[in-house]
Amino acid sequence: MIPPILASIAQAGQSHHPLPNRNVPVAHSQFPCATLATCRSRTETEGILMHELMHSVTRVNLRALVRSLAPALIVALLLCGSTMVGKIPVPGTPVPITLQTFVLMTAALTLGWRRTTAGTVLYLGLGAAGLPVFSGGGSTLSLIGPSGGFLFGFVPSVMLTAVLAGAANRAITSLRTKHDMNPALAGAARFIACFMACAFGFLVVGYGFGTAFQATVTGMPLGATAASTLVFVPGDLLKITVASLLALPVLASAESTEAAR
Repeated sequence: MIPPILASIAQAGQSHHPLPNRNVPVAHSQFPCATLATCRSRTETEGILMHELMHSVTRVNLRALVRSLAPALIVALLLCGSTMVGKIPVPGTPVPITLQTFVLMTAALTLGWRRTTAGTVLYLGLGAAGLPVFSGGGSTLSLIGPSGGFLFGFVPSVMLTAVLAGAANRAITSLRTKHDMNPALAGAARFIACFMACAFGFLVVGYGFGTAFQATVTGMPLGATAASTLVFVPGDLLKITVASLLALPVLASAESTEAAR
């Protein structure tokens, strides 16, 4: 016989904590999802939302990529097109006159050093890969020929020109903002800055690369090679002047846009 006190304890335990009956089915409402169909519906909805999110992110990334690469592609295409216009042979030197430097000057003054340098490197890469994009339909061999130094010199030329012109333009913009500089005076200052930046980048650095490389390839004395390149100076000065004039409205528009923000 069970003692009365133990019987009462057992009865109390059964009344407050009844053991589950395994034969009774468990209701669906005890699960996070009411039914299996509801679970599938939520899973499909989450999958669709995730797909749309990834699609939107990819679309934005592609737009940003195209927007960032477009200027470089335009520079490379303009360089390719400038060689198709034709070349002017110069007596006494195997290097002809082309419009490539004019394209590079204008791009360096208006697009900045990153975009212009990227386009220039892309252009040189196309030629190195064997495409006839250099003057006279040249490609890989042109890079190791007499004009190879001028081609390789495009890269430091555009970088220095763009950096110098950009720094000068920012300084002029700052002066205009702080001291209310006359617009005509600011335009003249920008023209001088662009002209000097192009002159240093292309007449000093570009000629330096081209002359040294040409003297090495042809075996001519460096002094004689440098003298033969002087014939390019008048034409390049004209290109610098026109490129600087074309850059003025672009720089002024950029300043107005920046001031409006």
